[in-house]
Amino acid sequence: MQPMKLLGAAGIAMVLAMPSLAAPLTFTEFLTVRGHRLPVYLEVYLEAASRTKIAVKVAGNLKTIQLNIPGLLSAVVEDSCERTITLQIDDATPEVDHIRLTGKVQVVTYGCNRAGDFDRRWRRFSNTADINALLDGQIADNCLTAQLETLSIQPGGIPGTIMNLLNLTERVSERVRGGLNEALNRRQMCLDMPDPLKQLDARVDSGGFRDFGGGDLGFVIQGTIDLNAQGVINILSDLPAMGGGDCGCD
Repeated sequence: MQPMKLLGAAGIAMVLAMPSLAAPLTFTEFLTVRGHRLPVYLEVYLEAASRTKIAVKVAGNLKTIQLNIPGLLSAVVEDSCERTITLQIDDATPEVDHIRLTGKVQVVTYGCNRAGDFDRRWRRFSNTADINALLDGQIADNCLTAQLETLSIQPGGIPGTIMNLLNLTERVSERVRGGLNEALNRRQMCLDMPDPLKQLDARVDSGGFRDFGGGDLGFVIQGTIDLNAQGVINILSDLPAMGGGDCGCD
């Protein structure tokens, strides 16, 4: 994994604070989601690992991002003459170090004389099935990323039995899996970071999503920062520019 620039956010605290702190320092960084800047509240824990190295743990609350996940991942995953598949994510909740997605997928099949002839197609069958998916996530190079780990589609009733008999459930699962993976790859969210903080040498030992309790999604990163004189000098010289001002949040 590449060095995590996010650990550089502890740089200001590092040059102003004692070598170790019992209480965390707090910061606010921002993610751009669908054109809106959303706050991510960070707690930074510092401890001296050696004379030239500081152990850092960064914990961030992603509640504002969590509320936007259903809208980011819901989509029409297939719209052909023969079939329309619509994915609707209703909820995203943390589960240990994963994210659990629940929602529905609507399937409508059509009779179609010619490919692309939407005007003359006729409706054959429709059903709405429950969907359950598990995402595994990590934070790499200052960005939040997630991958689909498991997916379950459970069609119910007689229509569900028909879907299973026609092997339609499996085909729908493939389409939904592809649609979710595409959305996840397209929706990487990266934290803003002032340039001076990027000059600190940081190394990540572990990191990923966490359940913060109460249904809130968060993340934890643990690593180290090596003191480098030029980076510290740059941070000190840029402190006035980095402090204060309107966050520009929506």
